[in-house]
Amino acid sequence: MANRELHRRYTPGGHLPTGQNRRFLQDAIVKLLDVDSPDSITFAEFSSIAASILPNVWSTRRYEGNLHPRLLDPTKKAPWFRVREGLHECGHLGAIIAAFQVPPTWSNSDSRVASTHGHVSFTNLTWSIRTALEAPVKMSVWYLIALHNFGDASTADNFAQDYKGRGALGAVGWKISRDRQPYKDEEGKSTKAPRFRLDLIFKSRRRRDDLLAAMSSQHPHLNPLSSQLDEPDVTWQQEVYFYVNPSYMAFLYAQSLPLNERDALHAVAPSYGVRPVQFADSAERLIELKWVIHFLRHVELFESDQARYPPLTSTVGAGPRSFDLATCPLDMLVNIAFSADNEGLSLPDLLCFRRMVLILQALLEFKGNNAFMAHLLPSRGPYARILRFIADTVCDLRLPDTSFTPKEFRSGYTSRNETLRLTKEGTVNISVELDVAPDEVPRPTQELLEAHIAVIENMGQEFVNLKAAAEKRHNRKGGR
Repeated sequence: MANRELHRRYTPGGHLPTGQNRRFLQDAIVKLLDVDSPDSITFAEFSSIAASILPNVWSTRRYEGNLHPRLLDPTKKAPWFRVREGLHECGHLGAIIAAFQVPPTWSNSDSRVASTHGHVSFTNLTWSIRTALEAPVKMSVWYLIALHNFGDASTADNFAQDYKGRGALGAVGWKISRDRQPYKDEEGKSTKAPRFRLDLIFKSRRRRDDLLAAMSSQHPHLNPLSSQLDEPDVTWQQEVYFYVNPSYMAFLYAQSLPLNERDALHAVAPSYGVRPVQFADSAERLIELKWVIHFLRHVELFESDQARYPPLTSTVGAGPRSFDLATCPLDMLVNIAFSADNEGLSLPDLLCFRRMVLILQALLEFKGNNAFMAHLLPSRGPYARILRFIADTVCDLRLPDTSFTPKEFRSGYTSRNETLRLTKEGTVNISVELDVAPDEVPRPTQELLEAHIAVIENMGQEFVNLKAAAEKRHNRKGGR
């Protein structure tokens, strides 16, 4: 793969930043202008970042007094506002959107622009909703629909089952609690009979609002109301039944993506299955969580199950093999995955790459020993191509905290496959054979494949046994 010149120096006549530098600059712009950014920066901090990326283009000396005459003469309009006048006549959609999203000028380089001035939204434009960028959502923000007047918890739970999932109206989880809202029967009399409330939980405001409109017309007796949680505590999260992995969803919606790509990644979110504290004690929930982690590492990461990309076998075992080792921080891998300059991957492969990175972020979130190694067995899936793309990109980047070691490991198939390893410090190590095409990677024999699967199954058998025993104890206590 050709060198992409991702870490070059730029001159006034050169190209705009690409690859990693472009991503760093985009992130800095978001942190400067996005009112919802959890890591907002001042203009002075942004200027320093821009100058380091574009040393011969960005000049910190040409500042407010020269570029913004409004500061010198308050009667004059700043260039941003002069640009807007008559802009609709040019017919250039990108210019129109940009002009209406640029915030007013600011006079203090130590201010946080977005939080101080906000931005002017322009909502009368029309473009393809499927390819329009959706703004990122803070990791800690969740959107809710509260439904009231359920006679018992099981009725509320059955109702929630119809709205779980990954579809257009799918909630990522729900929470059932005693309803404190006053309730009147059909005759209008107040009743003290216990009522229950169901909260359907979303990461997407759009999905929440679409379902709220449907609920209001179809189930008005449930009095559907919308709300938003900005910083829910640990207790709230433990009381929620998450149908899909909440960490995966939080990291997914923290990225600004086209609507169609975000929906595609939402649709393949890994399941969760850890019961809330109302239905399982802490020991049972810990067992279930360990099983979720085990399944993410050894099945979901490369989608290596029979329904998706089952391993392929051979009748002949592999001989000595030579591996290349690429190392980079997970944060950098996230930037590579969500960069706009991944021309080396098709869109389906790119979505699988992003899904894999989101799972790695979710795995690093879990407390305890997060280090693990996942083996990539030959299959018809895209992950052999993805790992080679990562290794090739790391080789081209040659940035601090990255390394590339060619032909380092030599061994037979029995002791090493192509692998991805995540350290507890958040470093990703990838071992692949760059000089071997993905379709030509030696396949294990059926005996070696069964031995490998047995190791994975034995690692998870402890959790299965513990879970079965815990469920028996719970049933003896009369639990759900």
